[in-house]
Parts: sequence; structure tokens; C-alpha cells
Amino acid sequence: MGERGHDSRTSSLHYQSTGTIPQPLISCPQRHHEDQHVPRRIATTVTPFLLAVFCLTPCDARSPRAPDTSDATTAADTYLLRYKFTAGEVVRWKVTHKARTDTEIRGASQTAESNSESTKVWTVKKVGENGEFTLVHSVSQVNMWQRVGDEPLIHYDSKSDEEVPRVYQQTAQTVGVPLSTVTISPPGAILAQSSTKPIDLGLGSIVIPFPEKPIKIGDGWNVPRVVTVSLPIDGVRTYKKIKVRQRYTLRSVKAGIATIAVRTEVITPVRDARIESQLIQKMIKGSMRFDLQKGRLRSKTIDWNEHVLGFQGANSNMKYRATFSEQLLSAKLAAAPQKQRR
Repeated sequence: MGERGHDSRTSSLHYQSTGTIPQPLISCPQRHHEDQHVPRRIATTVTPFLLAVFCLTPCDARSPRAPDTSDATTAADTYLLRYKFTAGEVVRWKVTHKARTDTEIRGASQTAESNSESTKVWTVKKVGENGEFTLVHSVSQVNMWQRVGDEPLIHYDSKSDEEVPRVYQQTAQTVGVPLSTVTISPPGAILAQSSTKPIDLGLGSIVIPFPEKPIKIGDGWNVPRVVTVSLPIDGVRTYKKIKVRQRYTLRSVKAGIATIAVRTEVITPVRDARIESQLIQKMIKGSMRFDLQKGRLRSKTIDWNEHVLGFQGANSNMKYRATFSEQLLSAKLAAAPQKQRR
């Protein structure tokens, strides 16, 4: 995407070569005709990501397509990526998200900022004969704030605050309760799920789908996805499906830790800046570290740095900068319930 009229290399968005400009995705402002509506439009970009992080469940991601492997490789230099968990295990990750959106529409400008820290928890209920595992996904605590323009900062800490600000009430309801129950195969295919409805902001499935066969360093695989954007046409909201894919590449393996790069590529050509503004948050670029022996994600880092021109007419532009990270905290077996003495 990037700035229109500028060198496309300045953008971090990635497109499939189609000869036309494709599109990115974000939950963003709808077109209004009065400048006083600008603050409301910008504010809508702050909170959805927080809820999406907490309720992240399998989205429209499909099984990965065959990796770009070569027949010249040998078993000694290939790696089999597989998830491994033990029944009763409780695994926690620290999740951090920071975002800033700068929007200008017909001379009226505003900045929206948000920050959130949470603890993601997986409780492994059972593991099957073939290694498939069933987990309950939850969030044990959140600490977040947001500020829109000159308005006062809004803060909420689930550990200490009894009163929940209105903007965080929906998020607060997701803390300390099961959000989804998912059964996953060792390669990361979703076999069964029961979950709340997540907000899709491009992070994909609850796990990375891995290739079925071993791969070597430099090999990559694609996970196709479909996202939906909306456009008002003659006063009627219409919806359009956009094909994208997440491209994964095995960059290195050191001391049993695999580093995997990821980026989103847009397949469907896009020429409308209004659609581009809805795609921004879904255009991810980053890396993750996967423990080959223990079979779990050690860390993940995603960055956004996008600029869209003309999303609300000729005199409008939007800049979106954000970071998202996950860091493994701990893993332990849940204590067995003690029998009551009579």
C-alpha cells in the first residue's frame, strides 16, 4: 500500500505481483460529511485490537500450502515443526500491544494512542494418541490505557480497579473466563473449536499452521485467508471479500530454537484508499521463535508502519504505527485436586 504517489518501497505492505495495487485491512472510520465526527472515527481504531488479542481464536486461516522445498535436501538439514503439550499443563505468555494512529481529514487532525499488557493462558485438558491436544484459552489479567486527541487518558487494570470504564467493559468481561476450547493437531490444524466471536485484525489463527513435511532453512509456506471489508455505495453498505495470505519463512535454527519470519501479502488488487484504511491492521510483518524440542512458541514480534492517503477524500491521510509481542512466561502442570478429609 504505502503512500500513493511515493516510491512503493517506503511501505511495509507486501503484495502479490498482479500489475495492480492491492489492499490492506483495518477496522476503521466510515465516511462522514462533518468534521466533528472525526474523533469518533479515530476512536474506533483504538479498542478493537485489545478485544481481538484476548478472544483470538481460529479465523479464516486454512491449512498451509506445500512448502517451497527442494529434493536436494537431506534429513540432517531439515526440521519438523510440531506442537507438543502435556495434559494438565498450564502455559502463560505476556502479551503487549502499543499503537498510535494519526489521522487528518480536511485540515482536522487527531492522534489516538493505546497500550495494553495482558497474560494469555493455555490450560491443556487432554492429549490424544496422535499428539492432538485440547486446550482452554483464557486471559488472566489486563492492564491498558488509551487516549484520543486532547481527551483525558482512560486506564483500566483488572488487578486493582473495581470500576471499569465504559470503553473497556466488553474487554473486562473476557478476563478470567474461558474464551475458547480448541483441539489442535501437532502441525497446527484446527480439529474442533468452541469459542466466542473474535475481532479479526490479521493475527490469524490461535496457532501457526505448519507444513506436514520437514523443511530446511530458507523454505517457506503460505496460509491463505479471506477478509471482509465494507464500502458505502449509494447510501447502502456493501461488503467485499479480499484474498490475502500469510507468508512464513524458516530463517534459522540455533540451539533448538527456530526463527520464523511472517508477512501478509494481499492477492486481490485494491485501488480504493477507503479499503486500504480498513486493511492496515491486518498487514503484519514480524518474526517468531519456536522451541523445536518443547513444541511451543517462545516469542512473537509484529510491527506495523503504514500510511494511507485519500481514505476520506483528497485532503485526508492516516498513519498507523504499532507493535505487538508475545513472550513465554511459564509452563507448569496444574496441581491435582486434593481429596477432602471426612
